[in-house]
Amino acid sequence: MNLRVARRFIRSHGLAVSRGPFKGLLFPSAAIGAGPLPAKLIGAYECELHDAVEERIAAKPRLVVDVGSAEGYYAVGFARRLPQAHVIAFDSDPEAQRLARVCAAANDVRTRFDQRGLATTERLAELDIDENVLLFVDCEGAEDELLDPDRLPQLRVTPMIVELHEHVVPGIGERLAARFRSTHELQTVWAADRATFELGMPFASWPQRQRDALLDEGRPASMSWLIMLPHVLR
Repeated sequence: MNLRVARRFIRSHGLAVSRGPFKGLLFPSAAIGAGPLPAKLIGAYECELHDAVEERIAAKPRLVVDVGSAEGYYAVGFARRLPQAHVIAFDSDPEAQRLARVCAAANDVRTRFDQRGLATTERLAELDIDENVLLFVDCEGAEDELLDPDRLPQLRVTPMIVELHEHVVPGIGERLAARFRSTHELQTVWAADRATFELGMPFASWPQRQRDALLDEGRPASMSWLIMLPHVLR
């Protein structure tokens, strides 16, 4: 993301998410320059998951575990939408951890938000994970090691939304499907073209290159997610 374009956008738009399941989420100014912030503020970021996210919010989980929480978009977003839930956010980057804590404070969810470091199988095993939990995973290929029901049997009843990093770990999608096919209903969601996404005024009048930059999420065109809902919930 071109930082100059991002700053121009934020001067016009502000730092609150305007659309999508986390509408109203407020980012602190410290988050400017941290990843594809304009796409999140616009409501375009991972819009392929909006329906799945809304479905999980409607289920009212008591705990959300976000593995790879970055600056807190999902972790804080879920905390805002689920006032009865506790959120545990894992990320190995100290700066991302700091930004997520600041974001949680800015959105008044700090008392229900627990920021932790690197997620490991051992750390996940310590959590009280069951069918009333959402596990949201975006960890750059580490999903291959972490999401193993032989090592974490509680995953067999846990709803999960997992970003697949096939470009990092080839074959990860099929391996996870094979591990959970007998216990979960599986849905693969593929990244969609943003060319038709409606930016709205005044950004529709911006040069095409700058509009493309606003919607750029910095991901491969072939990115996909695996949504896994355990049979015990059906």
